[in-house]
Order: sequence, then C-alpha cells, then structure tokens
Amino acid sequence: MRLQGGHVFHVPREAIWDCLFDPARLARALPGCQRFEPTGPNTYAVELRISLAVLTGRYQGTITVDEAVAPEYFTLRAEGSGPGGRVRGGGRFDLELLPTPADAGAVEVGCSLRYDGQVEFSGLLKILGAQVVSPAARAVIDRFFGRLEAEIVAHLAQQR
Repeated sequence: MRLQGGHVFHVPREAIWDCLFDPARLARALPGCQRFEPTGPNTYAVELRISLAVLTGRYQGTITVDEAVAPEYFTLRAEGSGPGGRVRGGGRFDLELLPTPADAGAVEVGCSLRYDGQVEFSGLLKILGAQVVSPAARAVIDRFFGRLEAEIVAHLAQQR
C-alpha cells in the first residue's frame, strides 16, 4: 500500500527537524506511544498502543533512519507486529520551506512536510486490505501531525 501526504506547519523548519530527531519529544507526539528508545545509531525500538476496532492492541517494532540531510529530508524503514499482524515499510520525508509572502519580509512563515512511502502487511491487516487500513493509517498520521506541531509550539514557547 502506498502512503502519501503531508502537513503544513506554522513553525520554523529547523524546529520540526529537531523535534523529529528528539526521541522524547517525538514519543509525546506519536499517538499511543508507550516507548520510543534509541537502540543503536539511527535505530529505535517503538511500542504503540493502537485503538482502532479489530486492530486494537500493542504493536512493537523498530524504526531505522537510513539517510538524513538536515533539515531537508530523511528516509526511514520501519517494521513491527501486533494483534493485527506484521507491518513493514519505508519512505521519504521532505521538509520544504513555504514561499515567504512579500509583506512578511525575511520572516519564515512555515514549512511543508511531505511523505511518500510503501507499506506491506500480513495477517489480519492484509485481509482487511487498503480500504480499511488506509483510512485508519491516515487518521493516525493526521493526529500525529497535529500533536507534533503542538509539541513544537510548546517547546518554542518554553525557550522564549
């Protein structure tokens, strides 16, 4: 299944990048995250509690960042398993500055984070298929982006 999309953030690109690569802050932004810990260079152990109908339960896995060019893009691989089956996939995440309006001067007004990846499923996840799994995945992704922006805004406010 292909997952594509994005989110427009109204915070500086570097603040988004910093949050995405801070395990403690990223864990607070991930819906249902119970654990997000480094296990090696660019590799993390993850545990999520998912509450989506028949897919409800604890999912455990790993995330590996394969390539990162700060603050422009990164690629990652992820795999995990839980009551609904196994998940394996990867993708690319691009952080692009939004065009600055002429009346904003040199002030950065935001950034677009775009993602494009492939995910493979087994077990119940595969049986349910993209018609069920895709909307559920998009709902979790949308919640994540909202929580990520809130985490960044709170962090920036503390720094002032």
